[in-house]
Formats: sequence, C-alpha cells, structure tokens
Amino acid sequence: QHLDHGLGVVGQDESGARLRELLAQRGARVDGIISDPERPTTEKLRVMAQHQQMIRCDRERTDPIGGAVAEQLIAAIEAELDDFGGIIVSDYGKGLVTPALLSKLIRLCTRQEKPIVIDPKGQDYGKYRGATSITPNEHEAALAARLPITTVGDATKIARDMLLDLKLEFMCITMGSRGVLAVDAEGQYRHFPAHGAGRS
Repeated sequence: QHLDHGLGVVGQDESGARLRELLAQRGARVDGIISDPERPTTEKLRVMAQHQQMIRCDRERTDPIGGAVAEQLIAAIEAELDDFGGIIVSDYGKGLVTPALLSKLIRLCTRQEKPIVIDPKGQDYGKYRGATSITPNEHEAALAARLPITTVGDATKIARDMLLDLKLEFMCITMGSRGVLAVDAEGQYRHFPAHGAGRS
C-alpha cells in the first residue's frame, strides 16, 4: 500500500516543479500530481516582523478545475486504486474537489469496496453523499447543519441526521478540547475525550 502517494493538481510553473522536487526528495510518489496550465500553483507568502505575522498574500485560483484535468486525476487514481487501502480526501475549497470529481471518485471507491474518508469544506455537504465517512470539526458541522453545537448531545443529533441524509457508513465530528464524536449507520455513538500532552 502506498501511504506516500500524493494526488492533486499544480500549475505548470516553477512553484509546481519545486513542489514535485521536494516531495520526491522525501520519498513521495509524484506521478499522480497533475499539471494544469490554466492555473497557478497555490502559494502563500507570510510577511513576519519580530516573530509575528503581519500579512499574508495568497496567489491562487479557487474556481473549479476543468473537466479534462479532473479526468486525468480520476484516471491516475483508478490506475493505482488496487494498491490503496482507501482514499483520504482533504477539501480545502480551492477548486480541486468538485461535485463531479467527488461523484466519480465515490462511485469508483464503492465499486472497488475501498473506503473513502473526506475532510469537508463549505456548507453544502451534498457532494459528499455516499462516502464512507466525513470528518468535519464542530464549527463546520454546525454551519452545514445550520444549527448550534454547544454540547456533545447537539453534535450527536447533527451527526446522526447528516449520516442518514448523506448515506454515510459513519461520521466523526472533531470537537477540539472536548475530543471526537463518532456515530455509525446504526445510530450508535462513541465519544472519545481529548487528552492533554503528556497524558495517556
């Protein structure tokens, strides 16, 4: 299994080439990183003064990737999926994780009986329907549900409702210092308390 295989999209620019080089130097496979001539590689420049960030300048495009690039990415994933134990998708809202790409990826994983776990972004979770699991934090889950979370009980109800609506196998809500809540398709839940550094 390749735990060191990154898949994604960069620009056809110096930053994209440098990113590939740095990943390869660390032993990661980079053949699944697709170059898109229509967009730059995302860059974040932080201006620091006396160990404090004063300003951050981002160079990026966040509109959805084109269909041809998405097809290349799906083909790269499909070619390697037999070697994967599953897929983890981190959605940062940068245009890569489109509803069309997710739909194909979820169908592909379902067909090959591979789990797909998604760290979601935004308020519309419909595009994650059929995934194995999603893992929002409590703020993200509350925004998506349009309901407040003040207790573990609130989080449990939201997780159960989302799990049924999105046809997930289970769902986890990370709750910072209050730990992690996990709910399965049968409605069973488990709360894992957080432990401070140095505690077991």
